[in-house]
Amino acid sequence: MNAFTLIASQVLVLALGAGITAQFIRRGAGSVATVSGYGYALGSVAMTLVLRALSAIGIAWSFWLAASIAAALTIAAFARAQRRWRDAPPAVADNFAAWQRWLVVLLWALICVHVGFALVEALLRPLFPWDAAAQWATKARVWFQYRRIVPFVDDMTWIGLTGDVFTDAHPSYPGTVPLFQVWAALAWGSFDDAAVNVGWPLFLAAAALGIYGGLRRLAFAPLPAVAVAYVVTSLPFVDVHAALAGYADLAVAVVYAFAWLAFAAWTRERTVRNGALTLLCALCLPLLKTPGWVWLATLLPGIAALYLTPRVLRWVAAGGAVVALGVVLYASYVRPIVIIGYQIAPQHARVIDALLSNFFLFANWHLLGFLLPFAVLAARRALFVPLMLPVTVLAGTAVAALIIVFFFTSASAEGVGAYTTVNRAALHVIPALVVYVAILWHEYWRMRAAAADSAAMAAA
Repeated sequence: MNAFTLIASQVLVLALGAGITAQFIRRGAGSVATVSGYGYALGSVAMTLVLRALSAIGIAWSFWLAASIAAALTIAAFARAQRRWRDAPPAVADNFAAWQRWLVVLLWALICVHVGFALVEALLRPLFPWDAAAQWATKARVWFQYRRIVPFVDDMTWIGLTGDVFTDAHPSYPGTVPLFQVWAALAWGSFDDAAVNVGWPLFLAAAALGIYGGLRRLAFAPLPAVAVAYVVTSLPFVDVHAALAGYADLAVAVVYAFAWLAFAAWTRERTVRNGALTLLCALCLPLLKTPGWVWLATLLPGIAALYLTPRVLRWVAAGGAVVALGVVLYASYVRPIVIIGYQIAPQHARVIDALLSNFFLFANWHLLGFLLPFAVLAARRALFVPLMLPVTVLAGTAVAALIIVFFFTSASAEGVGAYTTVNRAALHVIPALVVYVAILWHEYWRMRAAAADSAAMAAA
């Protein structure tokens, strides 16, 4: 029974999120994959909101009560989306060679192998990663036992209090990730250190489906779309976070990449629904982890680029650079500034050594440290064309945010120079950057094909 209800809990999460995502996705190429991939990620967050609501009104959690509420919401969501999908024309079947079809099948099989191994590892290994046990699962275990959310405070406050108040390494961190584990524990019937982590390998599967579907919506052929999905899901550090489950970083990376894909669709179609889906993904980021506020903020310059002229955008970019420099100088020589727990100031840790080692020497990211800059340089002609400009601005802002985190915040001394945080911070962005480079090259080849057609017509 435990295994059945655990599987049912994850299927219900997928169905709830699929119903939500279907409100924003029209029927067409990649729509089913998009609804499935986005559905699991957004449905996981939505399920935690159900648990939060029950706790807020004083109703003790039970699996069947929460499941019934989620099922009712799912039915309502699908009923609302059904007419829109029914009235849309069916997707045109893809016409590609047999060898391409076999390659697509092979890549999906390899993705399934990655997800399968991660799932086996997550379900057989008790809770293992340090931060997962010190600041995420602590809340999950307590909340599961109490069947409601009880407060976590810092240790000095905790010493002076009595009653149902607890502390851990980071009591102020958002409760969404612990509630992922609570939901699995409610389905399992007890707090099993392995079973509660079932969602992490499924986030890896969601990443593959969502990236494939999102790229298909951007007119990618099946083979390059699944190839990009495979690149992301086969990255060693991504697989590590799916198998050694318990951190928030994989969920942040998946949702952030989904926000980029929805934003890229928004730049092309300019529909309210794509904008709403971008916003929905962005709003999930701070619920997953406090640095999610930073990644949400990186979307704002990209959105501004949708509506500003290139000249105004250059002035805005210059102004932003001046403001960032002013903040660093003020924090360095006048008064320290703390943002989301990190102090802003130039750092003296061996950041460059850590970055070079992790991206060019170690096997954490395969060869992306070499390939991504080369791919951007080779396709530079497409960087600032109208369809790519907003997405390029978004990518530049995200990279600038990483540079600031690595070189100008206390995170440098705490984790970059010591090699403990550098990859987790990069994990938030790298799947989205892989998606960006894929979109950039797609646009670059489209430009080359258009130029070749024009030359052929002129010669004729």
